[in-house]
Amino acid sequence: MRASLSSLFAAGLTLVGSLGTPLARAESEVARYTGEAYAEDGRLAYREQHEVVSDKGALLRSRTRYLDATGKEIARLDSDYSSSPYAPSYTFLDLRARSQESARARLATRR
Repeated sequence: MRASLSSLFAAGLTLVGSLGTPLARAESEVARYTGEAYAEDGRLAYREQHEVVSDKGALLRSRTRYLDATGKEIARLDSDYSSSPYAPSYTFLDLRARSQESARARLATRR
């Protein structure tokens, strides 16, 4: 039985990460960092590779790749912060279950 990423966190995983140094790219900054999630028994459950793109301190987009213990990509999360830095539009693709979840943020309008 395959555990979903959310159920792995619920099972008591510890997430450990290291922050990368932002790299300049034509006025935008790219920060890359990784994290590792461990099961209660100490085994590596999965790794996360994050790439966050910002411009002048404002978040633009991010991508998180989830890799199993062997390095195979098992899921991907793409987030777009152009509508809101607090509630991004996103697409989550679970490659193991061949399923996709997404939500689109819209700017609120006053009436």
